[in-house]
Formats: sequence, C-alpha cells, structure tokens
Amino acid sequence: MKKLKFLTLVAGLALVFAVVAVSSASAATFSSNLTVGSRGNDVSDLQQVLIDGAYLNIATPTGYFGALTKAALAGFQKDNGISPAVGYFGPITRGVLNGMGGSTGSTSTTPGCSAGDLFSSTSGAACVTVTTTSITPGCAVGALFSSTTGQSCSTVTVPGCAVGDLFSSTSGLSCAGGTTGTTGTVSLDNTDGSITVSLDSYVGNQTLKKGETKDVYALKLQATAGKVAVTRFDVRMTVRPWLYFNKLVLKDSSGTVIAEKVISGSADATELTVGSDYLVRFDSLNYVVEPGVNKIVVVSASVLPTTDKLTSDVTLTVKTGSNGIRTMNGKGYTDSLSEATGRTVTLSSTGSTGNIVARVSASSPLARIQTVSTSGETAGVVLGVFDFKAENQSSTLNNLTFALNDPKGQRAFSTIFKRVYLDDGSKVVYADSVATSTAFSNLTIDLAKDSWKTLTLKADVADADDFANGSMASTSMVVNATNIVGIDSNFTTVTASGANTIAGSDVTLLQSGVSLSGMSASYAMVDNGTAAASTSTVKYLITLNNTGSNDVYISKTASTFVATSTTAMSGRLTSLTSGTTLSGDTSAHFIIPSGGPRSFILEGEYGNDNGTSGSVEFKITTVYFDDDTTGLQEFNITYGLEALRVYTYQNN
Repeated sequence: MKKLKFLTLVAGLALVFAVVAVSSASAATFSSNLTVGSRGNDVSDLQQVLIDGAYLNIATPTGYFGALTKAALAGFQKDNGISPAVGYFGPITRGVLNGMGGSTGSTSTTPGCSAGDLFSSTSGAACVTVTTTSITPGCAVGALFSSTTGQSCSTVTVPGCAVGDLFSSTSGLSCAGGTTGTTGTVSLDNTDGSITVSLDSYVGNQTLKKGETKDVYALKLQATAGKVAVTRFDVRMTVRPWLYFNKLVLKDSSGTVIAEKVISGSADATELTVGSDYLVRFDSLNYVVEPGVNKIVVVSASVLPTTDKLTSDVTLTVKTGSNGIRTMNGKGYTDSLSEATGRTVTLSSTGSTGNIVARVSASSPLARIQTVSTSGETAGVVLGVFDFKAENQSSTLNNLTFALNDPKGQRAFSTIFKRVYLDDGSKVVYADSVATSTAFSNLTIDLAKDSWKTLTLKADVADADDFANGSMASTSMVVNATNIVGIDSNFTTVTASGANTIAGSDVTLLQSGVSLSGMSASYAMVDNGTAAASTSTVKYLITLNNTGSNDVYISKTASTFVATSTTAMSGRLTSLTSGTTLSGDTSAHFIIPSGGPRSFILEGEYGNDNGTSGSVEFKITTVYFDDDTTGLQEFNITYGLEALRVYTYQNN
C-alpha cells in the first residue's frame, strides 16, 4: 500500500499545502462538508483516501462517517498541519485534497531538477514534482492578502464560524479560540474506557479579593477499562464573568496547565440565562486520564485588580454543570459528564486578615492494608497527608483538631494507637491525647503567604495482640475556625474558610496482610449478532500476595471469594481455579502461605437479557480473605480493583 504523504510549505505569509504526487488515491473532487453522521459517495471517497494513507484501518469504504473515520481524519489533519485537527472535513481539508477555491503551481523538491526532468543533473536522484495549492480564495502563491476578499492569506478560520459567532455551527469549536494545552494522547487502541466525575475536596468554598488568583473548583476524574481523553471542559458561573475576572486557568493538581482562557469582555463567555447562568468553555483539549491514576482537575480564577462592581461582597457558584465535560475513549466513543453541585465563591470588597485553607495532599496514601507486628509496636503508620496555606497574610498555626474514625468500631483508639503525631518534614509534634477527637495545641507551625505546607499525620500502632485483628482507622477534618486556630502576621486571629472535609483513606490493620497484583480482565462475545440477548464469557486473573507472618485463606467458591456487580440482567462466575495445588488446600478453601504470592483464575458469563441495546458492565467489587478457615470472609479489599472490569456494548 502506498503511503499518502503531505508536505507543508510557507511562501511569505501565505499558508499553502503541498501534495506529493505519489498517491494511489482516486482523483475525486470533494464538494461538501462532512462530519459524524454524513453518508454518501463523498464519504466513501474520503475513506478511500484515508485507507490508502494508512490512517483508516478498514477493508473497504462504508460510505458512513462514524467515530473511526473521524479519528482517522483527525490523525491525517494532525500529520499535515491542518488546524484544528478534530476530524471535521471542511473547506481547509477539502482544499488540501482537491485544490478547491485556490491557485496552484508546481515546483521540484530535488536539487538539479528542471521542469520535465526525470533525473537530477547533479546527483542522479529521481526528480519529484510537488503541486502547491493555496487554501484561501483569491490568494496566489506568495500573496499576503486575497485579491477577492482582502482576507489575510495566512489566516486559518474555524469551519462553521460566521462573523459574531461564539461557537462553530458544524463542529462546536470555539470561534474565539483561546490558549489551550494538551497532555498525553489517546489512540484508537480499541479499549472501551470511561470516566466518572466527582466534586473533590482539593478545593473548598473560597473568598477572593481584587487582584487575587485562587483555585475555586476541583473535580476528581477516575478512568476504568482504558485511557480516556477529556476534550472539552465547561465552567458555569452565576454572575457575568467579564465583570469580575480577567482569566481562568484549567490545570491539574500537579500544577500542569491544561488550558487558559483570557476574559476580556462579554464575547469570551456565553449567556445561557440572563443574569444567572454564564458559560466559559475550554475546548479542543486532549487531557488523558489513565485507569488506576486518579486525576484532580482544578479551575483557577484571577479577579480583576480594579473593578467598580465590587462595592460590596459578591457570592457566586462555580460548577461544570449538565453535560459540561466531553470525553473520547480508545474506541472513538464520546461521552458527556456532569457535576451540578459546584463550589461557592465570595468576591470580597475588603479584607486582609489571614485565612487558612486546607486540602488532601496528592501524596496521601490510598486505602490499604497495613501489616502490624505481634512482637511490638509498628511505628510511623501514615493516616493522612494534608496541605495547609495562609492567604492574605503569613500566619502561624497554633491548634489543629483531627477526627479519628473507626468504621468497624472494634476498639478505642487509645488501645490501637500508642501515639499520634504531626510531621512537617523538620520536626514532630505529638497530640495532646489519642481520642476520637485528637487535638494538637501549642503549635508554632509557620505558613508563608500563598505557599502550601505539607503536614503528615502518623501513628505508632500497638502490638497487634492488644487489639482486634482487622481494625480499621482513618482521619478527617472539617476546615473551619474551630478545628484550625492561629494568628496572622498582624497578630489577628485567622479565619479558616472552605468548610470542606479533608480526609485520609481507610487503613486496615492486619497481622496477616494481603496485597493484590497481576490483575486483568478479558471477555469474548458468544453471539455478536443483532440480538440484544447476546452473551459474553469473562475471565479475571488475580494474584494475592501474603505480606504477613501467618497463612491466609480464601474460599474455593467464587461467589464467596469475590463480590461482583453487573448492569446486565444476568451475570455470574462459574469457576475459580489456581495453577498449583498446595498441601494446605482443602475442598473448601485455598491457602496462601506466609510471605508468598498465589494466582487465581475466575471465569463466568454475562448477557444483556433485558432485550435492549446499550453498554453492559461486569466487574469485581470486593475480594475476601481470612486468617482462619471459618467463614473465609473476615477481611476484604474494595480498592484498586479497576482492572477487574469488562465493559461491552450490546446491539439491539
């Protein structure tokens, strides 16, 4: 198959595209715009070009413009400098393929070649002729402005945008543009990933003064079953943004900027409901979220340094709203996600008192099992990692109060923990006492203005023989002036805004710890016809690692070993096997010896028996194990199971 190659040339300020005359594509002339849902001969001709160019992996053209054609076209556009490379077939891409609406000329790309030569007179190399086509009507090669429209020959406009439009009528892209960034890439790897969105405590309710920049809104994005790219992100406000803000920034919790939007006037926002609902849109994004790596996406807002609109405090809500997030996965499927709660932002007309805000640090550990000793204390178990920052003024923390939580209610914390303490990296401060409400008083933790300081809450765990095996613990704090007390650099008592709850993840304290690895899921369609009752077989692989000093056990009955969830009308596991047989195995249970791993295979089936089309999910939600052979479900793992999930689409 010949590779269809395209070169980009620039003559003066004129933007031209050069097509190397080695294509095996037909000499079709394209006359219409094409997008998802289009049908007909033009689509077939376009698909043939993409097939010949190795961008579209189908045997023959189908004549239907779907997600695969869109993704292939976007790849072609990206390779050939066509912007925006979003898979929309409009005047720009049409001009590249058939020279429509422009002037052409020919030139040789090989030194020593004159017109009509077959081989170079200086090197003997084959002469290759290149035809250039101007994409702006009325622009000759090398012209600065169109002779018919006066438009700059170097200008590339967004298809579907007329003068005064905010968004393209054909692609939905912003006509005004903006500065955007890209992070990662999603290729058509045939993974059917999806994303869930939730409001995150990384940012609480905020108060901003004139000229101040703060994070005002944060969402947690969790991907399963494959990479998913966020391609659009909406910010909704209940006030006119241009009256109070001059810039919004979309970034993640690591500080990586995804996109920026300068707000200079009403044209940079869309009024959805007069006086109460306004939209600022970040589009043409490619922010990739991978399974197992939760991403926190943050909106930062900069308040105008001077504005006559803040004569008194203004309160507004910031959220992404209904269908405010657009995504695309490895199959080319798109989805729209919503978050309707949002955060409250107060724009202050005055105020210079120190204010403390707090968040869960990105380095805070996820839910886990902690192996504890039966021959002494286990020191330095991390309960949570938290960031604190002083706004308006540098400040000093004098008192902090954390809640200790025991979901199982098995024993008093004074029995489980010998000591609880804060570590700021240079010094350790111990709690007044270990209790459900654990307070730290007489602190002198300095916070520089607008600079985050990380504090790690740790505990020394008692000998495991002194408390119930499998006890769970976590910690949390509601950010308010009761739990956070201090003074600013003017010796004024600080405020603590946000009212968000910062919480560490659950820690399960076990004499025999277990971790999971080697997890995967696969499925095979049994009947892939048009019947909605088609079924699939499923296989899960999982390895249990015994990190403790005692043996642990699991049931040989699949439904006792794991819990599952499915959106199909039926779904079940039919077998549980291991590749080895150990002396501690019985007809009822498998043994996982101390210090060793053991792998297992779970197999089953599920089907869309309700007779309707749609997506079907079958996943493992809980893994059970025990330190004895009674019940075999004393302990469980409910976190980190994203890989134990299959997601298919059934056609009616």
